[in-house]
Amino acid sequence: MQLGGTLKNTAIFLPWEQKLNLTDLLCSKFFQVYLHHRKSEIMTNLTFVPLKYVFTNSVLYLFEPLLHLSIDESFPFTRCITVFLLLLLLIAPAAMMDTPFEAVAKGNSEFSREFYRVVAEAEPGNLVSSPMSCLIALAMAHAGAKGDSIPKIARGLRLPENITDALQGLSEVVEQLREAPSVELSIANKIYVKQDFPILEEYSTALEKYFQVEAENVVFTDPSTADKINDWVSNQTKDKIKNLVDSNSFDGLTRLVLVNAIYFKGPWLKPFKKDKTHNRPFFTDENNSVEVPFMYQKTHFPYNKLDELDAQLLVMPYEGLELSMAIILPNKKEGLKELEEKLATADLGKLLQSGYPRDVEVYLPKFKIETSLDLVDHLSKMGLSHIFSDDVNLTGISIAEELKVSKVVQKAFIEVSEEGTEAAAATGKFKSILHVYIVLWPSLWQFSFTKGSITFFMLKFIIYLLLQKLNQFCYWRRCCLSWYETIHLTLNENEPMWFSEAVSLTLLRFNQL
Repeated sequence: MQLGGTLKNTAIFLPWEQKLNLTDLLCSKFFQVYLHHRKSEIMTNLTFVPLKYVFTNSVLYLFEPLLHLSIDESFPFTRCITVFLLLLLLIAPAAMMDTPFEAVAKGNSEFSREFYRVVAEAEPGNLVSSPMSCLIALAMAHAGAKGDSIPKIARGLRLPENITDALQGLSEVVEQLREAPSVELSIANKIYVKQDFPILEEYSTALEKYFQVEAENVVFTDPSTADKINDWVSNQTKDKIKNLVDSNSFDGLTRLVLVNAIYFKGPWLKPFKKDKTHNRPFFTDENNSVEVPFMYQKTHFPYNKLDELDAQLLVMPYEGLELSMAIILPNKKEGLKELEEKLATADLGKLLQSGYPRDVEVYLPKFKIETSLDLVDHLSKMGLSHIFSDDVNLTGISIAEELKVSKVVQKAFIEVSEEGTEAAAATGKFKSILHVYIVLWPSLWQFSFTKGSITFFMLKFIIYLLLQKLNQFCYWRRCCLSWYETIHLTLNENEPMWFSEAVSLTLLRFNQL
């Protein structure tokens, strides 16, 4: 399109359907722009991606080198500012039109932040949980909601009120996560139905379409049913989650069980050398510490000082650069609570995009954490009490009997080592009395995509641990910014930690009202 005014000789093309990464954009186009202005040529072939795929600070960084150049007639400062303002105006409308994917990604970020705040406040000590595993399991129940229960449950889950949009967006989010080729990430769902209990075909079709759910008929009063569910969970989480349920988990009122299992294993892009691992002080409070094994390496990692949080951000990528683990470390040894309070209203996605490569020395403890949680009270505080009440309308699942979610339980595990991260989580729901079991490994992990932020695991240590897709723009800045910074990551718990695997399991039990 041709722009008038001070930019009458400037052509800016905005191919909305074309999604470019910022590395290609800046390296191949940015310097052409400057050279074209220096030669008084028409600025052509300048391509920008929509704001919904690019954070505002990325656009600012694009013009940062220009703002430091000497102002001369060939490239007036006012023209640069005008270009910047027009670009923001041109690309801003795209951000207002959220697709189901973007709406769910945004909702997941809000759900995860509130989930962590409520759970961490109630659970002392180390904590590992998976908001995503819980969200998927509850969304499968939401798929059967009718009447006033639809908006009430949607608000609690931070999902679009239109069930089709919510299911479609969540399905796309899951598929995006599965596309990382260099890591092992599996997301599996299962539904166990009481023998001869009728489920509506529309509901079973929706679960199969959006969640690839496998259904199996069982007798819940048979003790072997618990073993059958545990075997499936163990298989999906590579034996990391065992004994999720027992024979006392079900009774004569149990009608169906929904289970979600998440497993992640990712090797570091830059593995820690085992011969560099040595014992170092690990602070349990301001004055006391214990000796635990700390991994060490000196390298380039995206880093930033978060002055508004009184904390530091370090991003450690996994192989393939598709995913990474971000650590937010309070500057004070006893600053975790204050950090948690500030993060309750912070934009996590924006924070994760704020890092840029520096030379850093990283001391990271090896650790391993496992947590079991009963989430009914926690989820009720998040605005989901309706799904546990006798007033809930889940007749979209079955019209034979009235159902409600009776219990949500989560079990999670995370392990971090020199090689990488492994985590698992499982969540289950039971209807008629619906139980949700969630199994995870890390206290806080977040997958952050250029299209949104998806939190998978959350870990409460003295740090936040998040999985995120890297904004590759960070690496372009390495050629412009290179200075030395030393980071000493000290944690305030007394167990060593590992990040190489993560598992999450969620189970919901539905009982008759």
